[in-house]
Amino acid sequence: MKLFNNKLKLAVICSTIALSTIAQVQAKTLHIAIDVSASNPMISSVPFAKIISKRVSKQILALPLGDYVSLRTFGHLKLDNLQQFDVKLTRKAKPEKVAKAVSKFMNSIPKGGVEPQQSTEIIAQLEWGEYDCSAGDTILLITDGIEASSLVNPNKLLEGKAKLPLPDVEYLKGCNVQMIGIGKSTNGSWPSVNVKNLLREWKSYMKASGANFKAIPNP
Repeated sequence: MKLFNNKLKLAVICSTIALSTIAQVQAKTLHIAIDVSASNPMISSVPFAKIISKRVSKQILALPLGDYVSLRTFGHLKLDNLQQFDVKLTRKAKPEKVAKAVSKFMNSIPKGGVEPQQSTEIIAQLEWGEYDCSAGDTILLITDGIEASSLVNPNKLLEGKAKLPLPDVEYLKGCNVQMIGIGKSTNGSWPSVNVKNLLREWKSYMKASGANFKAIPNP
């Protein structure tokens, strides 16, 4: 009986170690998606870009070695002038080094670092992004939240007279999505009624997509 108990304990220990190893091997990715449409203050406000870059850097610094950082700018997804950056965190590419590079790029945006876009395809960015939600990837959407595409009229969306088309499947189930700067504008912020309309629509969309969603109007 004692031998059986010892074997059982050993089996439990081995199983625990195996599960722990699997969890450590399954790397996650921090996706940084930056809206560079003309309506987003990231494109014109140096102070705003500085605030956002500090927030993003903090999240990068919290990542362990082995995880990934992926950066994309978006607006009109079919254009070829969008920026992209992918890196695996290693001893050579430490979180501090990557955070510094990402911060430098983000702070260059309002200084003419990227070409402003005339549309904002947030939903397309989400649907076409390479996210591993089964691993628990995190998506930082740095955007004013105003979908300006063939899917919806942006003015009617702001006024609460149009709705975002909901996804048919929970394609973001397991992913953590943060929408940073929703409701912000190049003049500060949209009126509270417009911000509430945006929040309502994106909460409904993210719920239908299965994402763990957090809206951050005032970063």
